[in-house]
This record gives sequence, C-alpha cells and structure tokens, in this order.
Amino acid sequence: MKSRSLCDVCAHRVYDEYDASIDQLVEYPIPKCRAFPDGIPDEILNGFNDHRKPYKGDSGIQFELIPGESLPEYLDLINTPERNRSHSGET
Repeated sequence: MKSRSLCDVCAHRVYDEYDASIDQLVEYPIPKCRAFPDGIPDEILNGFNDHRKPYKGDSGIQFELIPGESLPEYLDLINTPERNRSHSGET
C-alpha cells in the first residue's frame, strides 16, 4: 500500500515544471513543494509528521488543503499507532 500524507492534498505541492529546452513539462524525480523546493522531508512525505504545524526549514509555509479536497481520510493516517511504532523503530 502506498504511504499517503497530507502532501497528497496540499495546495503547495509541486508536481512538475516546464523545461523550455524541450518545450514540455517534466516530472520531478523527488517530491517537492513551495515549502521544500529541494525536496519534501521523508518524515512529512511519508505521513509521520503533521505539517499543519511549523517544521524546520519550511520557510513559514505549512499544509493548506486543496479547495474541494477532503481532509478526514488523511488525518486518520497521521499519528496512528502503527505509523508511530514503525517510525520509532518499535515492533
């Protein structure tokens, strides 16, 4: 099952950019957003961190829901005992 996070429904997520040299959109090899233009930290991307709160290096930009999207399903995935156990190394 693909790990999901708030990033999947965040208005700040950036999926690709225009490359004028080849005149087309190019998908980023690593997930990026306006808060993390060099790559979203794994802790946030993998749903172990609730980025509705400040995170070191986010330039003051936190999660913002894409208009029309639903948040409850994603909130259920954050800070679940299974995720916390996996992230902390517990079994």
